[in-house]
Amino acid sequence: MISSKQYFILTCILFLSACFPSFSQSPIDSVKKLITENKTEEALNISIAQLEIVEASRNTPLQIKWNSQIGKILRNNQNFESALKYYKIAKKLSIKLNDSLAIANSIFNIGSMQIFEYSIASYNAGNSEVSVDKRDLAFESFYYLLDEFKNVKGTEKIFAKTYANLTGLHSYTEEYDKADFSAHKAIAYFTTLNDTLSVIGVQNNLAVSQIYRKEYNKAERTFLSALPLLKDTTNLKILDYKISNLNNLSQIYAFKGNHEAALAKLEESFILKNILNKKKSSLAIAEIEEKYSQEKALAIQVKKSEKMLLWFTLFTATFLAVIIFGNVLYRNSKLKSRNLALILIKKELEKTNQIEKLQNETQNKVLTATLDARVTERKYIAQVLHDSVSSLLSSASMHLLVIKKKSKDHIEEIDKSRHIIREASDKVRDLSHKLISAILLKFGLVTAAQDLCEKYSNSDLNFELKSEGDVPRFDQDFEIKLHNIIQEITNNIIKHSGATNATIAINYINDIIAIDIEDNGVGFDVKSTKSKNGVGLNLIKSRIKTLKGKFDLSSTKKTGTKIHIEVPVIMV
Repeated sequence: MISSKQYFILTCILFLSACFPSFSQSPIDSVKKLITENKTEEALNISIAQLEIVEASRNTPLQIKWNSQIGKILRNNQNFESALKYYKIAKKLSIKLNDSLAIANSIFNIGSMQIFEYSIASYNAGNSEVSVDKRDLAFESFYYLLDEFKNVKGTEKIFAKTYANLTGLHSYTEEYDKADFSAHKAIAYFTTLNDTLSVIGVQNNLAVSQIYRKEYNKAERTFLSALPLLKDTTNLKILDYKISNLNNLSQIYAFKGNHEAALAKLEESFILKNILNKKKSSLAIAEIEEKYSQEKALAIQVKKSEKMLLWFTLFTATFLAVIIFGNVLYRNSKLKSRNLALILIKKELEKTNQIEKLQNETQNKVLTATLDARVTERKYIAQVLHDSVSSLLSSASMHLLVIKKKSKDHIEEIDKSRHIIREASDKVRDLSHKLISAILLKFGLVTAAQDLCEKYSNSDLNFELKSEGDVPRFDQDFEIKLHNIIQEITNNIIKHSGATNATIAINYINDIIAIDIEDNGVGFDVKSTKSKNGVGLNLIKSRIKTLKGKFDLSSTKKTGTKIHIEVPVIMV
């Protein structure tokens, strides 16, 4: 509930919005904007406040709209019981108003929430037979909607989304004929509505279902029919769909034994994936730069306003001093002028420091975003090399072996070809391991750190791993980031420390991963290094800060260096 004061303020805002529509944003648009910005709590508070206002004015259509909006917010936050309450109120008001379109929309919302609830429960349990009552209720809601409202005008979009949902539900229950029928109906409706993205989405879901059924020819035709709709690669969503489409086509061709076509589609998808990653990185950098520009412009505007206010105050004070107090207050005004000048200088220095700090933070964010994109790209390339290219090479080698066994004569070129394929396969596997440590992906951070110690140890420098207690597996991307940090520090030890012994300690306590790295090298002056603003050290600090961790470094000349890192874990 909102207070009387809040209610009064919201009423005033609504009144002003009605009087001056060109100067304000509608409440529903404001809520949708907040949702896109992940400000769910604020969006929910505004929606509840709006509902109380329209209830007070007894505006039934707006009550239906705001009840539905609140139900959607609660559903997306998995508060299904409360969401259902608001959806049922919207349905009851729609029936009272005898608004068939609003009733249909309320039934669709209830059915969609039941699907959402079923999907979450079955995914968490790892069993599609969990919460089947919710699934059956969704079936009931959707088929009732299609039967009872087929003659109502304006339901095309609702019917399109209903058939799309039924496609997924029937695929879950392995009723594939019904799934295909629902998919084609959804495509027809979305085509009529000129909703290209939804058409592509339904086609992709249909084709994936056909792959699952091993109907490869049908799946190929479905994916190929979607390609003409995927020409606009400037649209990131369409580009993402096209990459998925090509990957699935590659998989189909591999299943059908057409490895040349499979590799061609895989290469095309890889090229588009690189383009997509670059575009996403460019967008992220552009957003950071735009935010920085806005903050800088705001700082400049504030500075101008402060200067204008200060000059106006100074002029007024001086003028009054001359009229009222004469020469005595004139001297005091000169003293005030000096103080104001000092304040201005101090504020100028503070603003300069703030801008420099913002520039450093922006630079670190850009570097971190670039490194994250590079890690993602390396991981993707390694996965493609390991999962697809290696499989294709192995398949080619097996085919050559079959040819060799069937051939009565010894063909030397077959042995040479198999030797070349084995050599290529070994190089692909080595390249895959170099891009992302296979030991890290398979066995986890501690084993990968032990491998680093063994790999980097030699007669001049010995690395030793110390790990107490059991360190579990974490989220894969989280492990890769920690491994990269450890690898960067060990590289610095090898290059700069002149040490003979170094230790790496990894411990897991109370959801915190603690990493201590120590060497007996020449050490360095920490203050001097900070003043030089070393890129390597700053990059490590920036990455740890991104992970919401702590970084402590202590070192003096000729006594070695100690580094302590604490990071809250991200589990699998």
